[in-house]
Amino acid sequence: MENYPLWLMWLVGGIVLAMLELAVPGMVIIFFSLGCFAAAIVAAFVSEIVSVQIAVFCVASVFSLVVLRKVFMNWFQGQTSAKVSGDLEDSPDGAIAEASKDFPENGYGQIRYRGSIWKAVADSGQSISAGDSVKIISWVDKRKTAFLVTKFVNV
Repeated sequence: MENYPLWLMWLVGGIVLAMLELAVPGMVIIFFSLGCFAAAIVAAFVSEIVSVQIAVFCVASVFSLVVLRKVFMNWFQGQTSAKVSGDLEDSPDGAIAEASKDFPENGYGQIRYRGSIWKAVADSGQSISAGDSVKIISWVDKRKTAFLVTKFVNV
């Protein structure tokens, strides 16, 4: 390690972290990468004192995380459409799903619907066990995070 200048190690660390951000979701690691780049600049042009470089890394990482994260998230956020086409309707009322977890009395259980696991609550406190078929009645709330379901009996 003594053969390599510190600014080069900071630069390589920043590049590695930037590449790691591509593999790990969350938009956080990139800010540590920016901190490495700031420390590389300080190491190359300002100070060879390691404690100064570490302080610059910490301050730049936290500052960029606090200030730039919201901006970056808006830049990289996908676009959504108010209208969904095809059979992926906005309100799956009447759709049949399968309970993937038992429903406790007056509590949330889980259903498997279109390949995903969703929170659900049983209508009128019905007893629903894992493996039972359920019929979706509606969304529980306006945020559309859980379904209201009833036990489905195939006649």
